[in-house]
Amino acid sequence: MGKRNITFLILLCLGYVLFSGWLWGEEGGFRLEEREVRKVYGEVFPVVAKFYQSRRKPFPIRLISSEELAKILRDEFKFHRIYDGPQKEANIFQAVALAQKVLFAKFAIKRGEILVIPQNIYQAAMKLKMPLRSKKFLWFLLIHELCHGFDEARYGYVKRLFRITSPEAYQAFNAVIEGHAEYITEKVARKLSLEKEFIAWHRWYTSSFKTGNELSDYLRKMYVAHFSFAYTQGFLFFKKLEKLKIKDFERRVFTHPPKTPKHILEPELYVGLRALDRSRVRDVGKLSKLLEKELRWKIVRSLSVNEVVLRAALSLLPSKRVEPAFQGLIQTNIIRYIAGAEQITVALVQFENTKSPQLFLQLEEALSDAKDKKFRRWIQSSQKRWQSLPNVGKCFTTIKKFKSDSVYNVYHVSFAYENYLLEINVVGGNHSFQSLRDLARRCFQILAKAPLRSLSQGSLPGGGRKGR
Repeated sequence: MGKRNITFLILLCLGYVLFSGWLWGEEGGFRLEEREVRKVYGEVFPVVAKFYQSRRKPFPIRLISSEELAKILRDEFKFHRIYDGPQKEANIFQAVALAQKVLFAKFAIKRGEILVIPQNIYQAAMKLKMPLRSKKFLWFLLIHELCHGFDEARYGYVKRLFRITSPEAYQAFNAVIEGHAEYITEKVARKLSLEKEFIAWHRWYTSSFKTGNELSDYLRKMYVAHFSFAYTQGFLFFKKLEKLKIKDFERRVFTHPPKTPKHILEPELYVGLRALDRSRVRDVGKLSKLLEKELRWKIVRSLSVNEVVLRAALSLLPSKRVEPAFQGLIQTNIIRYIAGAEQITVALVQFENTKSPQLFLQLEEALSDAKDKKFRRWIQSSQKRWQSLPNVGKCFTTIKKFKSDSVYNVYHVSFAYENYLLEINVVGGNHSFQSLRDLARRCFQILAKAPLRSLSQGSLPGGGRKGR
């Protein structure tokens, strides 16, 4: 297990970990017959087309390998502005390496065709014990992809997705795209009296499996929480809007999409039925550049991490102890840097109140102890210390020595101030508790310089319920 894989999530670096080879196992010799896929496709297309009240001809469909999928994804991802920056090629490479292993099917935007990847389906099904020959499996898979095709034809969402540069907005809009496809798939399933089968399908492809390896199971749990957010929480987002009886909400969501994952988790915020207690947060984009300039770090990428992933990261602790710290959580951002031989990850967690960050900080020590116990096979030594921090109070610091293919040090420092928690993790290098305290002090000074920005309290013009 490489250094990069073992550390990112152990240190609560919460997502985008490059361990896709662990997810579904090694490639097998499974062959899903094209005629079988085309037969099912011929059955589901008219059903979905009728649901969308469309008379268009069927989208082309074909079976491809994961290698061909990678080429298509690389060609598509280069148009996504979310990957722009000095590390664009590396970021696209990482995204493709992950996606080509886990996607079962895809609506290819450029050619307007539906692609099915048999080897990914087979690997996942074997691990998660899904009956491959079940007709319903293909039904739901193809209905979902058809929804993407019809949604693009109706709403033209692709160009909007390409233009997004904010990690929060990108994650939220992706949840709109995938969540709506699931929302419509459920409606079609209900019409076909397949609602129970849909529930089983929805649970299956957003689930994980255990291997007996504590570390890889923990990493996989966090990955699944990240990957499935768009499907599970996006689906619930549309279900909640339907329950709130928001007028013409499907069209309005695509034309005026949510700006943050917080809106997906709490549709009441999105439609303006509730307002955040604290309407301003630190500008993460400006903060990332300030840290890069003043600490001479080189930025790799800035990411948005949703609450579901954060909960998965804290799943080593009892839920009753964790829950109070999540009250008023607004957003979590991760900024990845490199500095010589060091890999640095800065996580900024912002809240509506000042109590939750302090509770979260207290969980840091408990989480560190839980990791030491759970992952003792990989941790050679572990030290921790609470230290005073001027103008802040206290910071929590740890120094751990990991052993995998080599032995290396992992450093952590975190502190809470006002309505946020800041966490810095360093892999490599040579730090002491004193140098970690100094790093926390510098980061606090830089954070104070980062400007505040207004939060979007609601993205839906007019808001309101049906009949108002």
